Amino acid sequence: MQGGVRYVGSRYLNNANTISTPSYTVVDSGVWRRLNGRLNDRVGVDLRFYNLFDEFYAHNIYGGAAAPQWLVGRPRSAEVALTMSF
Repeated sequence: MQGGVRYVGSRYLNNANTISTPSYTVVDSGVWRRLNGRLNDRVGVDLRFYNLFDEFYAHNIYGGAAAPQWLVGRPRSAEVALTMSF
């Protein structure tokens, strides 16, 4: 079992420190398991979950205060990886 919590505090958008972004917290988790069988302990499956609570957040913000451009973070998602050692 694996997991992590990422907290990013608010960040200023201008040099005068008058406009800031909201802070956010993202929770990730995952499990890894070896497969039993003819390949013994050489094959494993890794299942990872990202942004478990589907938090909407700005990963990066750039541009002026009049028209800032938001690069939003990864939505709730999952991925599966199959690994094999030789």
